[in-house]
Amino acid sequence: MFLRSMMGVMAVASCFAASVLLCVVVRAVNVTSVLSIRTASRTHAAGAVTSNSSVGTVSGQTALVLSELVISSLSQSMDAVGAVPSNATRYDGTVCFFVRTSIADEHSDGRAKARAVAETWALAPAERSRVYFFVDEDTEPYHLPSAIPADRIIKTVNVDYKHLPQRTRVELVISNSREFTESCDWFALVDDDTYVNTASVVKKAGQLDASQLHYMGFVRSCGGDKFVHGPFKLFSYEAVPLIAEVSAKCDDWSSTSWDDVGVARCLKDLGLSLTLPAKSFGDAVEDNDRKHHPKTMELAAQASAKLGGSVSCLDYLHKMLPDDMRQFHRLVQQSPECHQHTASLLGAEVTIDDLYSQ
Repeated sequence: MFLRSMMGVMAVASCFAASVLLCVVVRAVNVTSVLSIRTASRTHAAGAVTSNSSVGTVSGQTALVLSELVISSLSQSMDAVGAVPSNATRYDGTVCFFVRTSIADEHSDGRAKARAVAETWALAPAERSRVYFFVDEDTEPYHLPSAIPADRIIKTVNVDYKHLPQRTRVELVISNSREFTESCDWFALVDDDTYVNTASVVKKAGQLDASQLHYMGFVRSCGGDKFVHGPFKLFSYEAVPLIAEVSAKCDDWSSTSWDDVGVARCLKDLGLSLTLPAKSFGDAVEDNDRKHHPKTMELAAQASAKLGGSVSCLDYLHKMLPDDMRQFHRLVQQSPECHQHTASLLGAEVTIDDLYSQ
């Protein structure tokens, strides 16, 4: 197996021919006006969405209606805000992790995944980090462990896999709420089958400037366009208002069921690919197999051997089934401290292809 430098060749995702089509409708955006939002006071754009986003499993038409509400709310909020001094808010490098749970369907494994996250890496996150949970259930009580406080639970929409880009669109707008933008330096959207080493992520993110535009994670490519793979997407607070407006203004999220590809296409269609390019971050392993038991644990063991012999050197792993997540969490707790934080800031990606390339 070999480790591929994140500064070098990226893992290439398989793409169906239909998924490489670009958005049909391209809306021109004044880049200067988009970037000016970064210095505006943190908007309440998600306010209406948070209180009214419980719509059940949406159809394509319902999703479109919901998205228009998001766009309207975002546009009105952005028109209302004014600039604030750059030193108006004090930042300390806090990383906020937003776990995207799917607990509405009692027959799926979503509730088991949410419990595994809550009982492992999210139970006692590192200093200068917080964990929030996006929930897609219509009403309380939510099927989450009771230890999760109410102020760490955020309502989102309930969609099927085909309409996942619509959910991502809503959540990116919600992230641009004053509640988060005034207290988080970094925003990590995390899938519920992803394990995160919060201490390592906080330490590595702390070496970067959150006042600069950053859109980072495990970089892949589809149709020649690079994008950050969905299980772990990390944004700087400077990038959040921009990605929120991009999400609202992009008007074709139906051409792909892959939300991560959709984000990259929207950036491209609005002329912002160079302004907010996909960049690699950290040491990660991934096996995205949906049909068989993923070999993420085996990949993690081999990758950690290349990183000083400690699994605590790994930042995030996908895909992790609940039992695997608990087992790996025990390994992290028993492992020696990692001393690779500086050297591996932009470290290595390991995929299942690497496992079989030896």
